[in-house]
Amino acid sequence: MLIAALVTVTGNAAGDARQDYVLNCMGCHMMDGAGAPPAIPRLKDRVGYYLTTAQGRAYLTQVPGAANSLLDDLRLAQVLNWIVTEFAGASLPGQWTPYDAVEVAKYRATRPDDIDAVRHAVTAAIEKIDPAAGAW
Repeated sequence: MLIAALVTVTGNAAGDARQDYVLNCMGCHMMDGAGAPPAIPRLKDRVGYYLTTAQGRAYLTQVPGAANSLLDDLRLAQVLNWIVTEFAGASLPGQWTPYDAVEVAKYRATRPDDIDAVRHAVTAAIEKIDPAAGAW
């Protein structure tokens, strides 16, 4: 019953993106974006930091759940934009460009061999830019 309420189709892009998050991302990142650190990164109040570096921005499209999802590039872009606006909080950069299908396709086509190593590199780069972004 609860899941049925969460996946109600609302007929708009934000509602569809939320539904796609529930169906494709919530299992690991939880409905509130809390994740299960350190294995499953927390999105809540953290995901915006990934947008502060080019590698971080690419990383969000290349994590296995995103890169391997059955969502097409446009729908994945919409989900990523929903995640950013829903969970970034204070971590959201003052200026950010929403993802689009072309960018998502480009990043999905160039997946790294070791996504965990990329995550650690991105995290280290973010912490150099903003030491307050630590405590992952």
